[in-house]
Amino acid sequence: MVARLFTTVLNMTVLSAVCTGIHAQQPRLEPSTAAGYAISGIVRDARLQPVRAARVEVLAPGFEGRFVLSDRNGRYFIRDLAGGVRLHASKEGYFSNVSAVAAAGDAIVDFILQPIHRIAIGEPIRDVLTADHPLCVGDDRNRPESREVACHRLLVTPFTSGTLDVLVTWDRSSVFAVDLIAPDGRSIGSSASAEGAYLTMPVDKGSDYEVRIIGDRRKLAAPQKFEVKTTLR
Repeated sequence: MVARLFTTVLNMTVLSAVCTGIHAQQPRLEPSTAAGYAISGIVRDARLQPVRAARVEVLAPGFEGRFVLSDRNGRYFIRDLAGGVRLHASKEGYFSNVSAVAAAGDAIVDFILQPIHRIAIGEPIRDVLTADHPLCVGDDRNRPESREVACHRLLVTPFTSGTLDVLVTWDRSSVFAVDLIAPDGRSIGSSASAEGAYLTMPVDKGSDYEVRIIGDRRKLAAPQKFEVKTTLR
């Protein structure tokens, strides 16, 4: 009887030890600290019409190659983001645009993509800048994101290598700045002025160079006229 009792106690002790060992090996479930959030919005053109199949890509470490396409209403949705990111919206036939997003929870980020407007060298172009033009923010080819300014973007493709001269003039009631941007992101620019801007840059045959006429959105209650003249020497 004593031997049987001893055996029973021994078995219970061993079983308890085994169970304790099993529980000790189980991973402890910690609460998740991931701050996942989502971004949604609409991609429109300069006439505020939805842009279908625009590519909205996440530019941030760990999200390489992550993108979505806008639907027929221009809407897009990206989930499971973490940390601050930049979104790059693009579609063939349009200038691309970039917007920065802080990691502060779900956000709405809309884009306006301006159709590419090519100008012929030597042909004067008269146009207007309005508050509906895309904000001049984003990548290294743009002005700092803290300065939200409207951009009218033009594309120039030299027919031969040389030096491109760009003269932009406007009415004295307007105050614009002008940037001339090379394909590799190098740029030269004028400060805001009420007198016009003259920029010059060495260029290569067949490469695309971008001219940006830039204005303060708060001062664009009415369309502001400007004229661009280009020469190649």
